[in-house]
Amino acid sequence: LDGEIRGFTSSSELIAVVDLLDRAFENTPREYFERHIFGDPTLKPEHTRIYLKNGRVLSSVQIFPRCMCVGNTSVPFGGLGNVATDPTERGRGLAACLMLDAVEWMKNAGFAFSMLSTTIPRYYERFGYRTVHREATIIDTIEAMEDPLVRVADVRRDLDQIKKIYSLYNQDVTGSLIRDDVYWDGQLRFSGEDHANFLVREIPGQIQGYLRSKVKKGELLILEFGAIGNYQENFNLLLTSLA
Repeated sequence: LDGEIRGFTSSSELIAVVDLLDRAFENTPREYFERHIFGDPTLKPEHTRIYLKNGRVLSSVQIFPRCMCVGNTSVPFGGLGNVATDPTERGRGLAACLMLDAVEWMKNAGFAFSMLSTTIPRYYERFGYRTVHREATIIDTIEAMEDPLVRVADVRRDLDQIKKIYSLYNQDVTGSLIRDDVYWDGQLRFSGEDHANFLVREIPGQIQGYLRSKVKKGELLILEFGAIGNYQENFNLLLTSLA
């Protein structure tokens, strides 16, 4: 292969990555890629790996730097996403070259591991990844019942309390993400949730728990829950109020 692999160096190249992803993933709206790429303040130019030839971005892989709680330790790792090749250039191994480049880049950056979500796990097992099946819980029927202590979150006013609840609820829980203020700000912007479905349960002056959700393919998807105590009660009351 006679192209160049590197991070993007200009806003036009990053826009070209969005154009590429829009062509490569026909069933995903362009807005999704714009939101995640332009709305994540943790991304640096070197995190977007591109295969460039004759001024054209033909393939891309993005590295999302994160920190995970493992026991009582913060471990840096890379999330991988937006692995794509221009439909007219597929079958030449461009994405494979970028995957090898991304894995090597993360090793040099000191990341302990990397992970991704995919529907084609066998492809990524070629690069040393192992498949971990994700479990999902489906609730068919929810009784709608309004709790007078539940309201829509005022993100600007409530965020400090929500951050503290998140940290306490996930403290020492292996697999939870460690969020600083920069990541919190970006995550609320690129998650794509409807803030009308972001609820808190508050005893005057003190938020007891929160629930974040969005509608996806006609179903309500629970994004996140946290509470400072009475976990089952808070979850049930937030969920039935959401219903």
